[in-house]
Amino acid sequence: APGLDAARGNLKDARRAARARRRGASPGPATDGAPPAEPFPTGEILDLLRRTPRRLSAGIVVRDDAVHLPACLASLSTCAAEILVVDARAAAAAGAAPLAAGGATLLRPRRLDDQAEARNALLRRARGDWVLLLDAAERLTAEGAAALPAALGDHRVLYHALEIRRGAPFGARLEVRLIRNAPGIRFHGRAEARATASLAALERRIGLGGGEPPIVVLGAGDSCAAAPADAARREALLRRDLAEDPTDGDALRARAWFDLRDGRPERALEPLRQARRTLLGAGRRPVPLDLEEATTLEALCLLRLERAREAADLIVWYHGRCRETSNTLYIAGAAAKAQGDAPRAADLLRRALDLRGRPGYLEALPEVAGAALPALYGSTLLERGDRAGARAAFSEALGRDARDLPAALGLIALQLSEGQGLQAAEGLDRLAAERGDDPRTWIAAGVLLDGFPALGEVSAAWMQEGRRRFPGHAEIARRAGRGAA
Repeated sequence: APGLDAARGNLKDARRAARARRRGASPGPATDGAPPAEPFPTGEILDLLRRTPRRLSAGIVVRDDAVHLPACLASLSTCAAEILVVDARAAAAAGAAPLAAGGATLLRPRRLDDQAEARNALLRRARGDWVLLLDAAERLTAEGAAALPAALGDHRVLYHALEIRRGAPFGARLEVRLIRNAPGIRFHGRAEARATASLAALERRIGLGGGEPPIVVLGAGDSCAAAPADAARREALLRRDLAEDPTDGDALRARAWFDLRDGRPERALEPLRQARRTLLGAGRRPVPLDLEEATTLEALCLLRLERAREAADLIVWYHGRCRETSNTLYIAGAAAKAQGDAPRAADLLRRALDLRGRPGYLEALPEVAGAALPALYGSTLLERGDRAGARAAFSEALGRDARDLPAALGLIALQLSEGQGLQAAEGLDRLAAERGDDPRTWIAAGVLLDGFPALGEVSAAWMQEGRRRFPGHAEIARRAGRGAA
């Protein structure tokens, strides 16, 4: 494979030659079936990699975003020795006009509904030493193109995780998109193509790891808008992947997103635990992407199941192995607040806010990207008596989402504690007008007002209105009976 080529041939010949030199003998013919008699000569391979030419093949997958292909091709024109384009459009199967690929080599995948097959088609045809993988709706920034030579010349790494910026509401994340054209690397997964399993296996063999160069890839805004409509198709593909292999860790973690979205954390918890145990089994060193995703989602499930202590312990374990992220700090802060440790919660949530702009291997959770994080931070500061800080946090949360219920109630609580009854009443009126169709509005406002003895009648009125608007609503009745608790 070009990514690990050397003067004496491919990787197998280089390994055989290194063993022969140490024995003082001339290398004989290769024996394909025999296992190596000695450990893999990592030092020899690294020395060979330093002398390997660094040619770049760029691979682009086109689905329903062909309109962005010219911009993607233009961003690669000065840095790629070879450009391959996989035409995976559904219209292509119906005889649509060929893509205008601007001189790039056009390929067709074997299956259109398989993300991994499109990427593997690129790897089979790539002749460069490194392969850069993009979607048609993405483009390499000029700064990223300038940083490519240094990344390609780093002989210590097997792959690089690039910063992919897709815009709101997805934000930025790190993805393995620049990999050596090495033997054994293969993508799998119909819904979400990943090569982390084969990368981890090869990493264990030759001792090379991953890097995070300052290379940025931008995604087109309209492709983000189309992502929610694509969720049903991805979920169907995930079901097919899991039907074939129920232990597929990548598919289990991807399906956990849908379970959390649908309010079923109990269903996602055990598969996530099994996926994390598999990643760490037999002394393995998992790819950071896999471990961050599995741990963060498992901790989020525990938090939503009100098992705050277990969630906090899991995040402490993770921070002992890997770096902190805004997602993990948010979960740890929410768990600390649930356990009544306001000082620790305030510190963790502040650090989560500080790291919110730094991409991780996992996209920002909706709570972190939206209003939930600053709203929770504001309520923690209010509990500690920091009214100025709480007001700023609530204002930031409402700036991100003017309809956010916790932030609106937090600001009303702050106004009531400062004796600003008129402003609080205006806030309650806005809340009823904007969120009157949500039973949680009446529950939360009634419980909040019940915390102020002088407002007992107002609290009862809100509870009564909630029962009138939502007759028989179990949550209204339960919360009304509990009162301020």
